[in-house]
Amino acid sequence: MDSNCLVSCCLLQYFATYSLFSLIKKLCSLFCLFLVDVFFHLAQHSVFRVRQAIVKKEETISQIREQHEAACKRADHLEALLEAQRKKLLGKKK
Repeated sequence: MDSNCLVSCCLLQYFATYSLFSLIKKLCSLFCLFLVDVFFHLAQHSVFRVRQAIVKKEETISQIREQHEAACKRADHLEALLEAQRKKLLGKKK
């Protein structure tokens, strides 16, 4: 093998290695961008789910407050009826 062929082989090997390294570097860069994009979308989805859960919790709390207010009104009404009946019974005894 002559020296020109040896130099050519070394240069080809260098450029092949350099090109492969560049390709690997580029693929890694693209893969990292892909992963960042995937994690970003997952985070957005998680935030969306958390917001949905908060809205559902607020709706549930609102419903429970309405039920509590209605129960308090019913209790007040029943207490008033009971008091009226008690006064009526005490009035008859005299």
